[in-house]
Amino acid sequence: MKIAVDLTSLSGNLSGLERYAANITDSMIRLSRNSKCHGRIEWILVVRNSVPLFVKRLKDKLHGDIRVVMVKGGKLFINQLKLPAVMKGIKADVYLFPSFPVPLLSGKKKDKRIYGLIADTAVFDVPETMKFRSRLLFGMGLRHTAAVSDGIITISEFSASRIRSNLKPKGKILFAPCAADDIPGGDQKPERDSGRFREKYDLPERYILAFSTLEPRKNTGLIAEAYGSLIKGSGEVGIPPLVLAGRNGWKMKEEMERICGELGERVLVPGFIDDEDIDELYAHADIFIDASVYEGFDMPPLEAMKCNVKNIIISDIPVHHEVFGDAVLYFKSGDETELAGLMRKCILEDEDIVYGDAKTLSERYSRDKRMDILEGYSWDKSAAVILDELMGEVL
Repeated sequence: MKIAVDLTSLSGNLSGLERYAANITDSMIRLSRNSKCHGRIEWILVVRNSVPLFVKRLKDKLHGDIRVVMVKGGKLFINQLKLPAVMKGIKADVYLFPSFPVPLLSGKKKDKRIYGLIADTAVFDVPETMKFRSRLLFGMGLRHTAAVSDGIITISEFSASRIRSNLKPKGKILFAPCAADDIPGGDQKPERDSGRFREKYDLPERYILAFSTLEPRKNTGLIAEAYGSLIKGSGEVGIPPLVLAGRNGWKMKEEMERICGELGERVLVPGFIDDEDIDELYAHADIFIDASVYEGFDMPPLEAMKCNVKNIIISDIPVHHEVFGDAVLYFKSGDETELAGLMRKCILEDEDIVYGDAKTLSERYSRDKRMDILEGYSWDKSAAVILDELMGEVL
């Protein structure tokens, strides 16, 4: 059986969806090697311009089970024009698209199966958070994916409900959520070195952290506004600096210049954080904040939980409640005053804080609660769901 996997998005700095594709692919291949699927699958991994490190390591270990096909060119040209021709030439039994929508020129074929990822339907639910070209391409891409896929992979029950409502897919929906396990090849990560990390990104010993692509949907500006209110109300005494980490996205250049101009050295913008440094980034955070207005899953709060960040404050959007339950603090989405108040309470370490059902802050952050959440999400568990579906007609 031949399974062709589109990994052309894994070129350059990886976002959340691209990290999802890498982790799911890595786990599926390892699981197939160690199960009754062994010897029945030839994996053909299609990459763009260079071979991702985790693919090199898998290929070294598994030799003949993996074939790598490389295509050259820009992302849009490859995804919509070159990739369909390459996939057709592979003549696989199954075509898997675990990151971007199925290319518009890739259609259903007899005796061939297609599976595509739809992580969310933000393009329909919050179109104002995307630029026009992205809305156009993603809208067309998601509709096409829903129309031609034998199965749609998604990452939360919330997203599954929005896919059914917005797209009415013909194929089944596979629930394969994100996780906070180590990145592919994580056993090869260097020893943690706090001094090297802080020097590399010019960061202090402790800080308040927000970590995401800096774009309107992540509501980074609201975090900065709440932080500014906190400083003004307390005279800056005992308040750590604010770190806004992540690659720059749409509409954020001017916003970040304004934020830095108003808050000066109190706010730090280190830019993209390399995968091997992410654990260290969380390790220095006294508070982690996620103000997203819409998500399909949202990995950073789960990663913060894994890295034992004591104070995690996130917006009260539906998927956050689905994933994180009552093990974090919530603020009303878009409410700067409420967010600033929770930041202040966390900084003061007020053990008398009452939130929700009359539980103190320390009780809400019990280790058991967080471990239950973390154990519920695993790349291997999600990969097994997909692999079982792909191999269903063979096993």
